[in-house]
Amino acid sequence: MPRIARKEVNSSYLHVMIQGIEKRNIFNTEKNKKYYKKLLFENLKNFDDIFILAYCIMDNHIHLLIYCKDINHLSKLMSQTNTSYALWYNKCENRVGYVFRNRYHIQIIESQQHLFNCLVYIHNNPVKANIVQNMEEYQFSSYNMYKDFKIESEVIKLIFDNTNYINEFNTIHKNLKLVKIDDILDIVEQKNSSIDIDKIITEFCANNHLTIDLIRHNNCFLIKLVNEIKMNTNLNNKEISEYLKIGKNRIRNILKKD
Repeated sequence: MPRIARKEVNSSYLHVMIQGIEKRNIFNTEKNKKYYKKLLFENLKNFDDIFILAYCIMDNHIHLLIYCKDINHLSKLMSQTNTSYALWYNKCENRVGYVFRNRYHIQIIESQQHLFNCLVYIHNNPVKANIVQNMEEYQFSSYNMYKDFKIESEVIKLIFDNTNYINEFNTIHKNLKLVKIDDILDIVEQKNSSIDIDKIITEFCANNHLTIDLIRHNNCFLIKLVNEIKMNTNLNNKEISEYLKIGKNRIRNILKKD
């Protein structure tokens, strides 16, 4: 099996997580899931240094296991895919506004064990969510592609370093005790949100020569600040209201006027 070199950790093996705004079910139909998958893999053809090692499309979020040599290329891939999907989704739903809770989250894969843990975690998501009883029953993940030998040889080598992978694949999915990474999306978000919002508020106040108390009493600037926070963090209206110490109904009302 391949060794993940320390020098590769920052850019090569990554767990990418995407979620609907306010945890909405933006992939809750078969049509939606198929369309996002189509966009993702069509855009992937433009990047010869990115490989999708595993995926699972759930109703309100997506997990991807990615190998990429240039993190900037990954950013372009995700931007192209998510922007196209957001435009399509809003048109289908006759709505406007943000579709994704944030751009996406990245967790660095730090070891071979972590790589296997992540692979199983992604494939096990529908079972964990009580959608199916067995991984093979879920059609919007890469699990059956591995089982049916429909995975590119380059992808196989990046995980198992051997095209004769199926026994090892079955073993890790059957026996591997997962590191406790349940609800990892929320953990990552909670860790980053307070840092992001502090920086955003400080810079906003400085750029507009206002204190946060003055902003609270000025709807025009408050709308701009709330939109800035929503665009750059993962906080929902309730979380923003608690942080800014203003009523959540007020946030909802001023956003309607925006």
